[in-house]
Amino acid sequence: MAQKNQLERQLTDRRKFQKAYGTAARREDTALWIARAMGLEPVNGHDITAVYNYSDWSSIKTENLPYIEAVLQKGIMKGTSATAFSPRGNISRGEMASIMNMVADQSLDKLGYKTGYGRVTAVSMARDIGAVSDTYTTSITIETPDSEVVSINVRKTSTRSSTSQESVPVIKNRKIGNESLISQGDIVEYTIDGENRAVLLHTAELKEIDGTFVYYDPKQNTVQVGDSSNNMYILKVMPDSAITVQKEPVDIGRLEPNSPAKVVFANNILKSLSVDASPELVSGREVPVRIIYAQTSPVGNVIKVADEYNNMDYLDLADNAAIYINGQLRGADAIGFDQDAVVRIFNGKVHEVRIYSDTIGEDSDRQVILTARIREISDKGITLLTDDNPKNPVLYTIDRNTPIIKDKQNVSTSVLRQGDRVKIEVNSANDKHITRMEVQGTGVQIEKVYKGDIQDVVPETGEIVLSNVFTYGYYDWIKKEDNIKFKLSDGAGVYNGDTKLSLDRLRDYIGKSIYAVSKKNYGREELAKAVLKDGAESTLYKNIYDVKWTTKQLTLSDGRLLKFSDGSIVIRDGRLLDSMYIDEYTRAFLVQNRSALGVGSVPLISLDSFNGFNNYSITRGYLHNMGEDYYTVENPFRLENNEWVESEELTFLMSSETFIYDNVVEKEPISVEKFAESRFKPYTYTWPNYKTAGKKMDFHEDDEYHYDYRRRRNDSKFHQHILMYVVSDGEGNTIAAYLMKKDKNCYNPDVVYKERYIAGQVNEIDEGNNKVTLKNARDFSPIYNEWIAIKAEVPLETGKVVILKEGRAITIDELQPDDYVYVLSDDDYSIFMIVED
Repeated sequence: MAQKNQLERQLTDRRKFQKAYGTAARREDTALWIARAMGLEPVNGHDITAVYNYSDWSSIKTENLPYIEAVLQKGIMKGTSATAFSPRGNISRGEMASIMNMVADQSLDKLGYKTGYGRVTAVSMARDIGAVSDTYTTSITIETPDSEVVSINVRKTSTRSSTSQESVPVIKNRKIGNESLISQGDIVEYTIDGENRAVLLHTAELKEIDGTFVYYDPKQNTVQVGDSSNNMYILKVMPDSAITVQKEPVDIGRLEPNSPAKVVFANNILKSLSVDASPELVSGREVPVRIIYAQTSPVGNVIKVADEYNNMDYLDLADNAAIYINGQLRGADAIGFDQDAVVRIFNGKVHEVRIYSDTIGEDSDRQVILTARIREISDKGITLLTDDNPKNPVLYTIDRNTPIIKDKQNVSTSVLRQGDRVKIEVNSANDKHITRMEVQGTGVQIEKVYKGDIQDVVPETGEIVLSNVFTYGYYDWIKKEDNIKFKLSDGAGVYNGDTKLSLDRLRDYIGKSIYAVSKKNYGREELAKAVLKDGAESTLYKNIYDVKWTTKQLTLSDGRLLKFSDGSIVIRDGRLLDSMYIDEYTRAFLVQNRSALGVGSVPLISLDSFNGFNNYSITRGYLHNMGEDYYTVENPFRLENNEWVESEELTFLMSSETFIYDNVVEKEPISVEKFAESRFKPYTYTWPNYKTAGKKMDFHEDDEYHYDYRRRRNDSKFHQHILMYVVSDGEGNTIAAYLMKKDKNCYNPDVVYKERYIAGQVNEIDEGNNKVTLKNARDFSPIYNEWIAIKAEVPLETGKVVILKEGRAITIDELQPDDYVYVLSDDDYSIFMIVED
């Protein structure tokens, strides 16, 4: 009986299997079979994620979930829609074909086979010299789109009695043969085993489209083309890719984007590209120029160039512009300063730049090139603001072996200044050591800014005579002599907007008004640059919101649009600079002209100055560290056009000429030597709170008692630091320092400073009572952002004030009536009085 029951069960199971063979496969079963056939590891626990993307996952048997998850993660199968896997649905023929194709590819990889494609660059047959029998080797060389070389060798040996022949199956033009079908230039798909032996070669079918050449990417050496249905293809350009215009060969970099074209390719390898355009239009216009600098940014790249007559212009670089330096393809960030080049222009943009430099080039694959401005120079290194991330300061190191190039000469680090524009090279994106630096000149130190009428021009001596001359003071133009003769310095330019005028041409503008900036040349004052006045004048203190280089347009914080030109006089830290130093989000003092047509332009721009066009910088902050000839200021703010702007920690240099007033300990001026001794015990000036925190300690630690104001301010150990004001030149040299008071507010976010800015003329000087009275005084209003006239005379206490004139401290008896002065004071007394030179 038992045997009968067992036989019936076997027959029943066989009928079930026979019935199953005749039914369609379900998707869940198919996935399970594939996972087991490929030996996929089941995915368990929290790693199961893909299957939960489908709302019907709960319909899958629990024991099958790990296997179906593995199939989904491998990309072998996917759902019937974005939200359904349909485990009980039937598998279609199309789905099965796609699945088997994926299985085949992944099975080959699992078995150690490698697949790929490329262009056959060489086919040769050679006899093996020295072999006992006749042995010939057929060599096939394939170059992949990644420039890798795949070599396939097939040997054939013949003797009198037998022939031993290796063979590679080849499919070409839908015919099956051996390696003899392969020809140079074929595009082939190959399969090779783990020992680099060919298993199969399949020549790809060429595809031809009539469409559009979109653009060429020189960095990737690829072209993008589109067909009539707007399908886009990225194709690799190979050495034998035929590029023609009207059947004439042409350099692919000269093709104009978005041109009609006929394209032949296989896989993603370009065979030929024929553009339908006249050759003269394709070649563009080649212009020899001198590249002054390149401005790179995420929104586009611009180069400033000069022609043989030194006429300057801004040119847009096309997004795919090819930059060649000594024949090597580089990026726009590799363009240096003041380089001779040939640019090719069409449709108003530069598509090719060819630079020939005597400088030995670095390995472009190894070096990373960055352009930046110097934010700070310290014993730790150089802090830079890079063009691609200007709001994030980065510290780089530099050593004596690092070449620093300026004006095509090797210089030392002593020439570097805050604000210098530099191009650096580092070994990698993560490397912070500079291997090479190139510095752009930072302009000449200016003496004065003038306005006057052109009375005469003497080309023979290089001189111009101005009448009705004014120089700019602390809040307005100050009348000077009626007639002043100026010599133009070597290389000085006189501009009418963007046009540089010769002295002969300048004679045509006699009687016109002009703005000019002067410099000292061995004690003699000469004009370094001048620009013609163009309309009614007004002055502004505004933030620059945006800079458009190609249209030479500024957008100010109030939405006002103003034009600048090559003739615009740009000043920062008392130096005459190129217009490239006009930065976005920079506080600026501007002299505006408005023409009869209503067009606004800016002939004069002062950046980051404490007020107008002066040669000083004023900083407020807390004394931090100190060396023999330097000190640092923590949490500093710089006075930029009468507004305090936060900065990173600054380093200032001292010399024997530095004037220091101590209002904390001595209540009188002190020597630099006495101030510098503070770095030793008893730490008179640099120790935060010596009587409590400093006992039995040999160093000042920046711990929680230093910076955690909110939690530790009432603790006896909480640091007290000296608040100080510093007047420095544009190179960080201290002219005068004022040690104001010692308090705990270095890290107090709520502290309010109540400085006042007054400018006017000295009326009376009372030396006995240390008082000075100002007339024609004006008070700067932060609310209205302008100088407001004060009707009454202004008395000033000068007992503790530091008076500066011509870069040095003077006493009250050296003041003269009618001197123009700028005074920085707080609620209690005056701090600095700066006399107009």
